[in-house]
Order: sequence, then C-alpha cells, then structure tokens
Amino acid sequence: VTLFHVAELLPEHLLIDHPEDSAAPGDLESVWGERSMTRGQTLIRETRQNLVAAGFPAGALREKLSTASCLPKSPKVAAALAIIEEIRGGDYDVVCLGRRGASQLESSFLGGVAEKVVRECRNK
Repeated sequence: VTLFHVAELLPEHLLIDHPEDSAAPGDLESVWGERSMTRGQTLIRETRQNLVAAGFPAGALREKLSTASCLPKSPKVAAALAIIEEIRGGDYDVVCLGRRGASQLESSFLGGVAEKVVRECRNK
C-alpha cells in the first residue's frame, strides 16, 4: 500500500501579483512550501499510525510525498494531475482517494480531485 500525498506549492502568479508586505517573494514561496510539505508529512504519518493501529502490517506500507505547483485557476487541478501521473507511472491495482475537507455541496459545484482523477484514469 502506498500512502501518497500531493503537497501544493504556492503558485508563481501569487508571488508576482500579490507579494506580502513583510516578505520577499522567494521567502514567501519557501515558507508556503515548507508548511505544505510538513502538513503532508503529518497526514501521511497519522494515516500510517492509524493503519498500523488497526492491524495493518507496517512493512506493507510505503510513503510517497509529491509536490505540485498550484495552477492559477485551481489547486485541485494540480493535485489531480499529480495523482494521475502517479497512477499512470505506477503499478496500482486499486486507488483510494481521501477528501481534503470540501463540503459535498462545494464539491458538486466545483468538481473534486477524485472526480477529475476518475474521469482521466477510467480506462488506464
């Protein structure tokens, strides 16, 4: 089982169009990236602990953290593209996707990562 998470990096257009008053664009990008990576590592670690506590063999778990730059229109697209790339490049029989916290109503209007992945990988 591969625990895979996409840490989204700050989109370049935000660094140019909306720089923080207190930070240079490079500093802001670095802080955002570190936070995103730390959150991803924490999520993977907690998921691993939950699976092991439920009786899943720790040796059967593999962890993989990827990064993707958010696209100007949607960070969901960046995450979906990174997951699709992983699926197409890997040897997976089954893929399970988690939710990031969007409400069902919000997901139905905007379309979720899972919907984009299923649509693109249907005939993998």
